[in-house]
Amino acid sequence: MIQIIEIGDYLLEGTFYRHSTFKNISNFINSDKKLISISHKKKYLSPNSIIISENIHQKINEIINKKYEIIINNERINKKNIKKYNSEIKIKKIDNFQHIYEEITDKIFLRLNKLKDESLVFLIDNESEHKFKSKFHTAYIEYIKFAWNEIKNGNLTEGIKKIKGSGKGLTPAGDDFICGMLYAINVIGQLKKVDTLKLRNEIYKAAESNNDISRTMIYHASVGAYFNKFKNFQFALFNDQKKIDKYIDTLIKTGETSGSDMLTGYYLCLKYLNKLI
Repeated sequence: MIQIIEIGDYLLEGTFYRHSTFKNISNFINSDKKLISISHKKKYLSPNSIIISENIHQKINEIINKKYEIIINNERINKKNIKKYNSEIKIKKIDNFQHIYEEITDKIFLRLNKLKDESLVFLIDNESEHKFKSKFHTAYIEYIKFAWNEIKNGNLTEGIKKIKGSGKGLTPAGDDFICGMLYAINVIGQLKKVDTLKLRNEIYKAAESNNDISRTMIYHASVGAYFNKFKNFQFALFNDQKKIDKYIDTLIKTGETSGSDMLTGYYLCLKYLNKLI
């Protein structure tokens, strides 16, 4: 018997079939190319996830999510008593918000050495780019810098279109960077009490791609829905100094360089774009 521990608050209804499988998590997709995931580890909690009690996700072929029940491999599970993950973060308006930006970006800057060398951290720390030796990487760095300068100078849509899909990995570095940016824009909007939804929607549309996982991740970031690892990190950043290192380490372990690329986008957006919003 399958036991569901917790489900995401953006878990779509419909029928989903296997998309991709990894050691601790599997993704499922529907006819509209929307994804949900299933895992036995709570650290993979996300807006579109199902957390189960046992490591059997690799044996699941079909998931049907209905209003009152979830059907997994023809086994019906009532949703009535299943805990629902809250992916949102509420931040109080702060009068001296410029001071807060400086404070939290300083906290991240002090931990730059934790970010992976192969990530986009060279956009923050110029010394990091010297670790790339090949002509390909030199050209890649120049291209990413050009895209970021477009964004930094206020040409957000053009810059986003350039940086999306850039880099290697299951979710390219550029897509992870955009995800971090969107999380930061959500923070800026809450601190200033400014509605940034239109801007986030524009960025999402400019960043849309054929990568199902990236597209889902960026969509959730655009609506202010955080996956568990980033939510924990951001909460610690604003509320619990003692836990920052713990949660930044956990976030950085996400993907090959995904966590580091998200943090780079988050940091740069908070530091340079808050005056544009």
